[in-house]
Amino acid sequence: MSYNKTFLDLGLEVNICNKLSELGFDKPFPIQIESIPKLINGLNIIGNARTGSGKTIAFVTPFLNKIDINLKYPQFLIIEPTRELVIQVSKVIYDISSGIKKINISSLYGGQNYNIQFKSLKDNPNFIIGTPGRLIDHIKKGTLNISKIKGLVIDEADEMLNMGFINDVKYILSNINNKYQIALFSATLSKEIKNIAYKFTDNLVEVVVNDSDCSNSKIEQNYIIIDYNLNKKLVLLTFIEISKFKLCIIFVNTKNLTIEISDLLKKFDYNSSYINGDINQKIREKTIKIFVEEKINILVATDIVARGIDINKVDLIINYDSPNNIDTYIHRIGRTGRAGKDGKSFIFINKNDFKILKIIKNKFNINRYFLPSLEELNKLKESKFIDKIKNSSINIKLIDFNKIITKLLDLFNNDYINLINVILNILNKEKPIILNEKIKDFKNNSIKNKKYYIFKINIGKNNKIDKKFIINILLKNFSITYNNIGYIVIYNYFSKIQLFNFINNIISYNNFLKKNIKLELIK
Repeated sequence: MSYNKTFLDLGLEVNICNKLSELGFDKPFPIQIESIPKLINGLNIIGNARTGSGKTIAFVTPFLNKIDINLKYPQFLIIEPTRELVIQVSKVIYDISSGIKKINISSLYGGQNYNIQFKSLKDNPNFIIGTPGRLIDHIKKGTLNISKIKGLVIDEADEMLNMGFINDVKYILSNINNKYQIALFSATLSKEIKNIAYKFTDNLVEVVVNDSDCSNSKIEQNYIIIDYNLNKKLVLLTFIEISKFKLCIIFVNTKNLTIEISDLLKKFDYNSSYINGDINQKIREKTIKIFVEEKINILVATDIVARGIDINKVDLIINYDSPNNIDTYIHRIGRTGRAGKDGKSFIFINKNDFKILKIIKNKFNINRYFLPSLEELNKLKESKFIDKIKNSSINIKLIDFNKIITKLLDLFNNDYINLINVILNILNKEKPIILNEKIKDFKNNSIKNKKYYIFKINIGKNNKIDKKFIINILLKNFSITYNNIGYIVIYNYFSKIQLFNFINNIISYNNFLKKNIKLELIK
């Protein structure tokens, strides 16, 4: 199919096309060219395009095209797996509709005060965007009526599946009485996703856009082998030191490691912060805001909160911890190379990660990257430090330390070389100028000294589940808070879970697996 088209060619109204141009979207991407005309013509679609390829505009603009602003009830429903994605999609709708159509939007997600959402629902919203849990809450409370919905989007369907939300989605759809149009989007289109899609409707048109079709979107993928004799933190510091980037996201697999890595980077004078599942929504939003504004340029994050970060300026992704599966890898690297921009991604590979590396190699062109030696790195750091002092003497208003300098010179018998050496050693201890082979591990002792319990849960690899699925079961079925979950080890027929609070043995039925899930204390 020819991709040399304009938004007007796709059938969008002139005022929507003009607004897209005003926002900097002059030329549609492949997923938009394939999807928009079909949705305008009322077809049901299942769309496959990697994250960052422009799929939000692909489903938002056709519905804006078709909306009847005179109707005083919700016409379009968009279901997202995370609150971050709800916020992102709501902003896209607001930005495109602003000044051209009076659109009311209600964003429904956990972590926000119910009263704010009650108020937005009373304003007769045209669009409802929400996470499954909060949508169900409002339906059951009687504050949300979706019976007359005309159009539905199930976004990030693969993530919905991983998080165990599919049955929740089915319940939501059972509350729609109208004949509605459906669009399902997923970064990956497995057989399992297709089977689920066809349960919602029989008449689906598949829209598949390969990475090769996205000629404007280029992510240079690399991997770094962490040999047994290498310190992983030293590798990270080395890599950050030699890399040029505007904004970088570092992915780790645990919430404790977000804090540990961010603290390490701060110690070495990098502008870093972190987000994880323990941080409340307002602080997360504030952190992302200062990241967008480039007041910090490194963000350390877990997968569960990084979904929905849509920042075009992110040009570097570091997988400090390897993802559990290829889908997570795709979503991680999709935080860069967005909207046609270039980006780079790197994944650290240790002896336990060669399986995921093989899967990545089978799907993508990924190259091995070799780090410079410690000696070469320290030469670079030395040069940067000297330049920093040189520039500071020119650009910064200096505090007068003459009295202290005079006293120190007297103390050192005017041996200024020895004095400067002592000062540099003190600075090196606080924020190292020169790196050595042993980087101190900055541990979070609050977890280390916390009492814990080991539980066994009767699901494992044979159930085709991952850690995210188990976490979601713990959160939903057993009312365990996220910050009380430690490590999870998955075996063939069961899994072991570390919890930081005691609970009695519990049995809970899971609709997705169609079996009783038993959580049993073993230590």
